[in-house]
Amino acid sequence: LRLFGWLLRISSTVCCDSRSMHPVYALGTQEGTVKPKTIYLILCFLGLILTYWQFVPWVAQNGLNMPLFFHQLFANRISAFFGIDVFVSAAALLVFIRTEGPKLHIPGRWLPVTALILVGVSLALPLFLYLRERTLEQAQPIFSNPPAR
Repeated sequence: LRLFGWLLRISSTVCCDSRSMHPVYALGTQEGTVKPKTIYLILCFLGLILTYWQFVPWVAQNGLNMPLFFHQLFANRISAFFGIDVFVSAAALLVFIRTEGPKLHIPGRWLPVTALILVGVSLALPLFLYLRERTLEQAQPIFSNPPAR
C-alpha cells in the first residue's frame, strides 16, 4: 500500500517543463525530479516480480494446466472481472503499440508484445511506455529549440 501511495504522489505532482512542455514528475524533495522513464522501469520490475511471485508457485503446483488455469481464473464473478479487465487491457495495449509505435518510430516494438505474451500487461505496458519515453526524449532536442526569428 505504501508503494501505491508513493506512485500516486508522483503521478499527482505532474507539472510541465517550460522549455519543452514535457511532463516532469516531482517527488516533492529538494533533490530534483524523477523522470517518467525511471518510473516506467520501476513499474516494469514490479510488473515482472509481483506477477511471477504468484504465477510461479501456481505452475510449480499445477504445471501448465491451461484448462485449470482458466477454470480458476473465472471461478467467480470477481476473479472473472479481473480476468476480463486484463484481456481487454491487453487488446487495448496491442492497438496502442501498433498505432503509436510506427508513428513515433519506436525501436524494439516487439519487446512489449513478447512481454505481454510471457508476463502480461503489468510488464508490457510500462515497458512500451519506457520505450516511448526514451524515443521522445531522444527527439526532444529537435522539438525544444524554437525557430530563430
